[in-house]
Amino acid sequence: MTENMLKSLRSLELMLEIVKFGHLDHLTDIKPHPAGPGWQLLYKFPNGYGASVIRWELYPGSSIGSSFGGSYGAANGLWELAVLDSSGEVCYTTPITDDVLGYLTPEEVNRALTQIKELSQPIDYLDE
Repeated sequence: MTENMLKSLRSLELMLEIVKFGHLDHLTDIKPHPAGPGWQLLYKFPNGYGASVIRWELYPGSSIGSSFGGSYGAANGLWELAVLDSSGEVCYTTPITDDVLGYLTPEEVNRALTQIKELSQPIDYLDE
């Protein structure tokens, strides 16, 4: 296989995983992860919450400690998810998690996104 064929195959694999995540109508951005080779997907739901779904590994020679090799699960082809508040910051105070969720399969990402979508609106998002 040529390098271009491998890149196309990797892109196709990524697209298939994104489809498995579901919630495509709430997907607002897909971009390369700034810390290393990989991706960040951003979701925004009508209740004001969102999610950041990432998978990335360190660039060779990165200055981040060698014990930190990327997102939780990236080495196994798995994903990491953070719940975002209405301003797009990581939210540590939901019933879903008080941290990020790591080592997620596409099906587990889908379940977490569904849970985020079903949360009640955050206080700072409600009309006063």
